[in-house]
This record gives sequence, structure tokens and C-alpha cells, in this order.
Amino acid sequence: MKYTRLLFALPFLLPDLIAAQDSQPGLVATFSDAAGSVTQVVSTPHFRLRNSESVHPQIATQFTATWQGVLKIDRAGKYRVRAEGATVEIAGQSVSEPVMLATGEHPIVIRSERKQAGVDALMELRWSSDFFLEETVPSSALGHTEEPESLAKQKGIERGRFLFAEFGCANCHSATNWYLQSRRGPDLAKVGSRVQAGWLYQ
Repeated sequence: MKYTRLLFALPFLLPDLIAAQDSQPGLVATFSDAAGSVTQVVSTPHFRLRNSESVHPQIATQFTATWQGVLKIDRAGKYRVRAEGATVEIAGQSVSEPVMLATGEHPIVIRSERKQAGVDALMELRWSSDFFLEETVPSSALGHTEEPESLAKQKGIERGRFLFAEFGCANCHSATNWYLQSRRGPDLAKVGSRVQAGWLYQ
């Protein structure tokens, strides 16, 4: 009798079991230009860029972008997922039309290309279903289960960029095409009238 009840309840429990997959927050994004690429985890694939801006200091204003990870579905149903000027694939299939999605995590890939420099760019992943109107896909609905080796390398580079700016390395050193930030020291004009000798010594 107990086993019969369990078998009867199993179809209702499966959606919750599927939903509890072990994914990490954010999508794995790869931004590429003619000179190279940058891989990092981003909370969402959204950006709004002015004509002279890029998605990353190492990437030119003309670039291609790919976001990979999973789309988390809490309630099974028909969904429409789209991004203006980009292609969206779920489980390897293009989703230009509404698709039925079961409860759980579904592999998602978004691809975008900024071909023309000197113009503003907007990227926003949006979705809708039979039980809610169209809205921006929230970060809580996106995740990733795999991290490429290039991600660990980029984390080291980002750490180096932070330290370069934090310790004011740009005051003596430069790095061509890396667009590193510099932090200059304070203005020392008339410093003797503004601070005490003991403070300077410390």
C-alpha cells in the first residue's frame, strides 16, 4: 500500500526534484573582438552601451558576445524567450516561437554581435508565459553548471587589474591597449597647513 502511494505521488514530486539541480548563479559570458576574448560570469546578459563604450575594457566597441548556462523554470508551461538583435537557444533549439518548458533547469545559449561602431547598443533578455506578462528575465532565473578553464585565467587578470589601480601602478608603469585605471595620490600643496607632522610620520 505504501509503495502504491509513493508511485502515485512520484509524478507530482518529479518537478521539484528536477528543479533542485546544483547550478551556480549567473551565466558564463565570452566577449570577443579581433584581438582576443574575455570570459567571465555575469548575473544577467543585459547591457546598455553608448556609442564609444564596450562591455569590457579589454574588448573593442565592435564585438561578439555569447552567454551560456541554464534557464530555471519553477512552473511548467509555454514560454516565449527573446532578446532583440540576438539569437536564443534552449536545449540546442532556436526559440523564436513560444516553447513548452518543464519545471527544472534548461541549457540556454544567447549570441549577440555588435557589428557597427559609433552607435548605441542594448541587450536585454526577456520572457513571458501564459501566467505572466513579458518582463526582463531576472538573475534568479539564470545559472551555470560548468566553468571553462579560461574563466579561472580571467579571474586572475581581473585581480591584477584591481591591484594595478589600487596601488597606483599607472603612475610609473603603462600597459598598451589594456585600458588600465590609475589612482593618483592626494594633492600635497600646502599639506603642512592641513595635517600634523605625527600623522605624516605614521
